[in-house]
Amino acid sequence: MGKILKNSKVLVAAGLVFMFGCMMANELATYKKRPAKFSHKVHVVKQSIDCEDCHTQAKDADHAGMPTLGTCSLCHSSDEDAAKYIKPFEIDGKISWTEATKIPDEVKFSHKLHAEKGAACEECHKGIKDSDGISRKVRVDMDGCLKCHNPKKIAADCKTCHKDVDKKWKPASHEHNWKRMHGQVARANVVPPMENRCSLCHTDNTCAACHKDTPPDNHNNFWRLRGHGVQARVDRDSCATCHRTDFCDRCHFETKPISHTGGWGDPLFRHCLTCHVPLRDEGCFTCHKNLDSHLSAPALPSDLTHQSATPNDCRACHAKGKPIPIPHPDNGDSCRNCHH
Repeated sequence: MGKILKNSKVLVAAGLVFMFGCMMANELATYKKRPAKFSHKVHVVKQSIDCEDCHTQAKDADHAGMPTLGTCSLCHSSDEDAAKYIKPFEIDGKISWTEATKIPDEVKFSHKLHAEKGAACEECHKGIKDSDGISRKVRVDMDGCLKCHNPKKIAADCKTCHKDVDKKWKPASHEHNWKRMHGQVARANVVPPMENRCSLCHTDNTCAACHKDTPPDNHNNFWRLRGHGVQARVDRDSCATCHRTDFCDRCHFETKPISHTGGWGDPLFRHCLTCHVPLRDEGCFTCHKNLDSHLSAPALPSDLTHQSATPNDCRACHAKGKPIPIPHPDNGDSCRNCHH
């Protein structure tokens, strides 16, 4: 049996090594197909070439257009130049560019329209003229569009810029287990990707209305009896999403806590120990603020014996079995805390 297990481990290890090797080989093959980095800085800044000299359709069409082999050959005409500057961008005999700024087909965007409005390339593609290689940093996202559109009061309705997206459209993230997981995204203290920004489609009222009709999954019977008190003490703001303070007060006045069972009151008075170790201004006082037994503790007699007595002296006369026993449990505190 041991030999079989040993051989199985060897086979598993060999399989993992083979799989890893295939992944690396595939990655290297993909890397070799990637075009070289293109420097806008060399062309735009050092050579003073205008954007539309290479992107010939930028002012006349919806798509700016990428340079062709013929466009590059206008400057790099010699065989030596072509081998040095053009060849690195060829894949299977064709010029291949990395379009990191390409806009999804679902988005309605026109270079021509923006050019007619006087928008310069640098307004949207910030920093591109000084870049030595295209990266997603120069890509225009929705935040960039809105930063320009909002001050100009361009309609921000979904249909202004999108073909398919509207208020009823759901992002891919909203499938599968989204109903259970969306709370974590909503509470995350980071700027989420655009498809996870609740405010694009939802208002605070949307959340409140839904949660009132559909309680969270953890609001089961255990939550009702025991769990919610712990959560309320740790994160009361979450409870306040749906519940006001008077909701808690009303429920607790009508429903006794499960701790209020035998021995809680007379004659054992175990409830005293829950507040007096140590004394707190919450717990019992949430409901019981004006108890006669706490407000009418007998005053300490004014004679010298009582005024000079220590806690041990008090217990010498008032402990259980003594002539005048105290009518409540002795939790070890000084009697002078209540009897002045």
